[in-house]
Amino acid sequence: LVEAVMNTEGVRLVVVGPYQQDQMTRLGNRFGTALTEKVFFTGFVPQMELVPYIDHALTSVVFYDMGTTNSRLCAPNRLYQALARHVPVLVSQNPPLRAVVDQYSCGVAVDATNPARIKDGLESAIANEETYRKGAAGCSDLFLWERQPNPLELVADTTRNLP
Repeated sequence: LVEAVMNTEGVRLVVVGPYQQDQMTRLGNRFGTALTEKVFFTGFVPQMELVPYIDHALTSVVFYDMGTTNSRLCAPNRLYQALARHVPVLVSQNPPLRAVVDQYSCGVAVDATNPARIKDGLESAIANEETYRKGAAGCSDLFLWERQPNPLELVADTTRNLP
């Protein structure tokens, strides 16, 4: 992701959350002072203080690896947080993530292991920002907790016909 951002005109990256110092050292060695011009690492940010970061984003990046079943099939809260704020998403190819962006035109799914494909995704986010923002706004209410079926009602409904 950092490599893609470093090679994409008109974007900067804000990495929200903890990071490892050895990663910073490697990135600094690779990109030099240009790194601090395009990438900002916040460190830990409390959950309730994430809104300003999300609201000012061109896109929220949600990458999960495909190495485990849990990672491959998850649909993390970060996806829904961005969409709830009407912010498009750049996601990895994981089936649940890709299904959301494909169905609602709220972002781009990319091969998150390939900096060139990530760069293409960032350029698509820039070129289609209005379309993706409309898609994010259009689906944001679909994922609210209040809109989900009550799991207790579902359990109660399925047990009615038991002997």
